[in-house]
Amino acid sequence: MDMILIAEVGFLNDTSERDSIGRLGMSTLHNGVSTAATAALARLTCQAHGIRVDESHRYLVRHLKELHSLRLVYWPGGSEVKMV
Repeated sequence: MDMILIAEVGFLNDTSERDSIGRLGMSTLHNGVSTAATAALARLTCQAHGIRVDESHRYLVRHLKELHSLRLVYWPGGSEVKMV
């Protein structure tokens, strides 16, 4: 399985932690996001807000592709992800 280190997670729009966490739940419930990709999105959300939940910041490429295809994150490849 291909993994990639995501060194930087930011936002396309200004957001608060509360708004970000709220969008996390609402966006995954109705889009058929896999459980594993939902967990990756939760980790990315925490990483974007500077909340340490995982030392590695490594993500499976297929989860990032899934989230990007559903427009839940902007990830053109590389080590940077933007939360939508």
